[in-house]
Amino acid sequence: MIKRLFLFVFLIVSTMTAQIKLGSCGAVALGTNPDCSYNWIKLQVEYNNNDMSYGIWSRANCTYRNYGVYGAAHNGSNGNYAIYGDATGSGGSNKWAGYFAGNVYTTGSYQSSDSRLKKNIYPLNGKEILEKIKRLQSVRFEYLNDNESRQKGLPLLGALEGEHIGLLAQEVEKLFPELVTDVVSPLTDENGLPDSKRTSVIVKAIDYNGLIAALIAAIQEQQVKIEELERKLTANRD
Repeated sequence: MIKRLFLFVFLIVSTMTAQIKLGSCGAVALGTNPDCSYNWIKLQVEYNNNDMSYGIWSRANCTYRNYGVYGAAHNGSNGNYAIYGDATGSGGSNKWAGYFAGNVYTTGSYQSSDSRLKKNIYPLNGKEILEKIKRLQSVRFEYLNDNESRQKGLPLLGALEGEHIGLLAQEVEKLFPELVTDVVSPLTDENGLPDSKRTSVIVKAIDYNGLIAALIAAIQEQQVKIEELERKLTANRD
């Protein structure tokens, strides 16, 4: 019995290690060949079955504190990237370098806006933007909890509890279609794995950073009108 158990374990380990390759430089690869260009553990998933694949799937479930993925990068003379996400390639518009179900906290945030990365640049029409801004309806709302989302076949939101203030994407889309996009959101079961019955659903999202630029144009247009009124009042006093 012990010999059979030992043989069974040996076969499992042999099968797993056959997929793990160690390069002469110390680089480790799983499912692909080591690359000595960098000091890394290289993981590659190649399985064309028209299904989903995960380069890394991790889950932490303890009673105190959990880190599903923890990244730290230090002492880089040419930059440090604790976590780098690249979602280029095929996939249409549904490409996200990061997808988070829940709040995201950061001590600093920047968005790419270099003029060299843009084309077909032209200023916004302040009068037109102002009229659209006046028609937007700000609302106070609560998000669905996880159970309500599952019942309606919608993606989980990470229990964003309490009241929130914002806009409704369907309403914004009528006035600023360029600020609203459709997101193919994955559906998960109670274990956090892809739902076997329905894998995804399309929901709408707002580009609030783009809305800031529209608000700036509207404020500038309002300021022009205020200054015109001030000049008229001054002229009447004189």
